[in-house]
Amino acid sequence: MAYRNNLDSPLSTNPKNLEQTEHQSVLGDFASGLSSHLKAPVVGVAQFVSGKVLDSSTADKEPSHESKAHIAGAMAGDALIFIGATAAMRRLPGISKMAPIAAGGLLGLIEPLKNGEGQSARLMHAGMGAGTMAMIEHGPKFLASTGLITSAETSLVGKVAAGAVIGATSEQVNMLARTGHFATLGETTTGALSFGLTSAATHGMGVYFDRRAAAFAQHSKEMDATSIVPAVPRLMTFLRENVANGKANDGWHLVLGSGGSKTALTGAGVVLAARAAKLKIDTYGGVSGGAIPAALAATDMASHDLLKVARETDVASLLTQRPLFQQVVKEHKKLDLLKDGIYDTGPLGEMVQGHMPKGSWPDKLWTMAVGGEHSEVVFTKKGVTEYTPAGQHILSPKPPTVSDAVRATSAIPGVLASMEVFGRRMYDGALGKFGKCPSDMVSKHFGFPPERVIASLPVGAMTTTNKRLYQLAKRLSGNAETATEKIVEHAGIVVRPEVNSFHSLRFSLRPAQREEAILQGYRAALEAFARNSLIRGEALSQARLAGQSISALEEFFAPKTPFFFKPSPLLRLTGPKPEANKGA
Repeated sequence: MAYRNNLDSPLSTNPKNLEQTEHQSVLGDFASGLSSHLKAPVVGVAQFVSGKVLDSSTADKEPSHESKAHIAGAMAGDALIFIGATAAMRRLPGISKMAPIAAGGLLGLIEPLKNGEGQSARLMHAGMGAGTMAMIEHGPKFLASTGLITSAETSLVGKVAAGAVIGATSEQVNMLARTGHFATLGETTTGALSFGLTSAATHGMGVYFDRRAAAFAQHSKEMDATSIVPAVPRLMTFLRENVANGKANDGWHLVLGSGGSKTALTGAGVVLAARAAKLKIDTYGGVSGGAIPAALAATDMASHDLLKVARETDVASLLTQRPLFQQVVKEHKKLDLLKDGIYDTGPLGEMVQGHMPKGSWPDKLWTMAVGGEHSEVVFTKKGVTEYTPAGQHILSPKPPTVSDAVRATSAIPGVLASMEVFGRRMYDGALGKFGKCPSDMVSKHFGFPPERVIASLPVGAMTTTNKRLYQLAKRLSGNAETATEKIVEHAGIVVRPEVNSFHSLRFSLRPAQREEAILQGYRAALEAFARNSLIRGEALSQARLAGQSISALEEFFAPKTPFFFKPSPLLRLTGPKPEANKGA
């Protein structure tokens, strides 16, 4: 009986009982870590309100030797709290773009204080929390900009290295905030590996899906190129739109307004929409960032090449940071906000100039800059004309290089360095009396009727800093009283692409952000053309399908064979074809 009782005892060394006990211990440790970190903000708020730190008898204590299950539970609790705080802050106006950083700072602010810490320690915890999230959010771009890890945004190795640096740094910051001591080598290594591998995995998945989509699009294009079936609708569309629709081909004048990198991308989409609608564009004008797609389009660059340049051009890499700090502090140089800027635009101008035919000025291109107080300077192939309250006069019978003109119209005082052209200091063309989209210049300089003008000016994600910087630039250039954005009154068709994922002066963009801005410009312009009956029917349907994704847009504007069908050993007469390829 004693032997049987011993077997039935809960203290038996039966392997099954031991395994069950071990599982219960793991679950208990996980639950302990999860619950302690889930209720930590509540304890922190109570301390914050009462102004008292819980003593050792009432405060929850972390185990002296935390198990892996306890650490996993604590991490899960921290993740849940952070996700919830970030989601809530994204709904608040003004800080939605900074939600992760703000959430990190808030959680640091209400973190429970330990014995020996005063309320002033909360500011330190808040700063560390916000700083950690700032490193995670913007660390890779910062590392890439410094040149320490040149491929942090593109290559797999760069992603691993950037993630490792950020992971190790954030682990140190978190440990210092929680315990007051630096993390051990093992903890730092774990943080570096986890961030590095996660960053690499995310990048690898994106590359894989991009390549699969590109392969599918190429295969579809090759299949359709050998088919006679797509020829009939394309021929009918060509005859209907180019013979019956005379209004669309009367001649239009496209003006792309300011907006930095945002308008450079949306402007490319507007040009592509005009080509999808088969509009005849007589002149392309642009100021500030809008001068870049205007210059490229004025060369009659092929649509697929224009799309490729817009997608692949990293504006941030074409801006050279100037050593202003060294010049002012070490060399005692006087800072001139009108002349100097944080960035030099030389490489940007060279990029645009490289696409010009034999380096010449395109016949259809015009742009403008501000030459000082109440002075607007227009650049065309026929020369340079200045407009002032006293009248107009010719500065030069010949234009400058397109590079210099683009740099002059993009020169934002204090941000992008100004240009001296024909002995005159030039600034951003959006600072003049005609505002951010100078559609009136089409009538004033060329004498074309306003109803034949298409004006595009992007909206969305305009921060308070951007607005104040624009007003400051106008004051510095002597044009503070001439602000206007009433382009609706001075253009036949107005296009307002909305882009909210980045603001105008953000030059370092992810490929997805560039692609979305191009698509937004294309979609907004296409719908504006449809409202004015410039495109309709099957052509409109196919153009809308092309705007559903960047790959569909690429397929729509992909080079087509010059014949209705391509000779092939096996001519495919029937078969499926991609929807986006029908209207190209």
